[in-house]
Amino acid sequence: MLTQAAWSFVLPAMAVLLTGLLTGCSVFHPRQLEAEAQKAVNAHAYHRADRLYRRLLDMSKPGSERAQTMTKLAGVCDQEGKFLESESLYKQAIGIDRQPGGTSFEASYRLGRFYMDQARYEDAIPLWEELLVAVDSGTATTLVKPDTSYGERQLDCLRNLGSAYYNAGKLESAAPIYHTLIELQKTHGDSTELAELESTHGTIASRLGRIGEAEQARRRAEAVLTRLSDSELSNVQELHRLVQCCMNIGCPDAAESLAKRYVNTNSKRMLSVDEQILVASVHRLSTEQSHGDPLAMDYFVSPCCCSWSQDRMPLRVFVEEEPGVRAFRKSFRRAVPECFADWSIASDLRVRYTFVNDPRKADIVCTLTRYPAGDALHQAAITGVRCHHDQMSFAHVKVFANPGKTFAYLRAVCLHEIGHALGINSHSSNAYDVMYYFGSGRSCALSPRDKATIRKLYQDET
Repeated sequence: MLTQAAWSFVLPAMAVLLTGLLTGCSVFHPRQLEAEAQKAVNAHAYHRADRLYRRLLDMSKPGSERAQTMTKLAGVCDQEGKFLESESLYKQAIGIDRQPGGTSFEASYRLGRFYMDQARYEDAIPLWEELLVAVDSGTATTLVKPDTSYGERQLDCLRNLGSAYYNAGKLESAAPIYHTLIELQKTHGDSTELAELESTHGTIASRLGRIGEAEQARRRAEAVLTRLSDSELSNVQELHRLVQCCMNIGCPDAAESLAKRYVNTNSKRMLSVDEQILVASVHRLSTEQSHGDPLAMDYFVSPCCCSWSQDRMPLRVFVEEEPGVRAFRKSFRRAVPECFADWSIASDLRVRYTFVNDPRKADIVCTLTRYPAGDALHQAAITGVRCHHDQMSFAHVKVFANPGKTFAYLRAVCLHEIGHALGINSHSSNAYDVMYYFGSGRSCALSPRDKATIRKLYQDET
């Protein structure tokens, strides 16, 4: 018979073994468990990562170690679409970090980014303000990367704070932040970053009625763009940022010129899917009338938008998954109703809807399907609409299942496409809007401009 002392060793070992079997993990040391969890995250296996991080949380020591595990679990929950739990975990981690002696502000940083992704700019602002004070005072020795210098931490916080002010419509507060960023960036020599800052500062000045200041900023941005070397067009991320600069200063033709130059510079190799999508999107955008001031209250363009008549409300919506599609089936059934609810609330309930079981009776059909054969661009979705005399008569949303993506990605795609199905046939040139023209910049929550646009579209419908 085992003694009491022996049982004190056996029982914990049995518990660890059982947990390992339940999580599918064959390693039990905290460091090994964390490594397995990180592998799961890298492989987009978020359900497995969730289980592993929860086990690691049970094993974590009180203090900073527990806060770090909570922060990582919160990030996984965010990817799974568990937004309320994600926010709660971030706040718990912040509570631990704020105890005496805490110097890691990673949870605050991640929560700030979470709020930005959710278009909750008012909630993000106090976090970035607090982080900036902590960086300036030397309290925050780390944000996300422990090896970042003071200057990099300061620039990062200023960028996020400026962006939060910018998108919350607090332009008087945003203007000095961007002015400071421009002065700091001149010493860092990043032309792309400087062009972005100058173009955004010009747009802010224009909205504030400072015409002379706005024109100077726009000219400086244009000058930076014309001096770009081929090496500064080295990857698709840089191209995307530069295209955004062109849109900010109202030069879609310059954006297409940059895209053509990028293609010519990389003519000796096959462009990636992301590169092909961006080049195609830039060409489409340069021919649209839908681009404009990304700081305007909305992006409503009358010739490009039409609405559903109030006589058709509530709109009848049918949701289906094509046979053989495995990825996202449950998530799609969850995302579509959530997205319709978001747009309906944003429209002050002028858009109303109900779900039906027969596609023949539907006004809007939402289909989860496979990528079409020969689709080289691998677009995320496509929406077809029928209009008659500026009134919508039918819409079909097709979302292409992509098993390598997250729920947040699916929700962003559905929000964007349902926006089209409700009559917003224009695109935004602001990367924080759901209806942004290029997929990689989309938020999974409606921005103030998205809400203003749907309200404007239906404001005359009674």
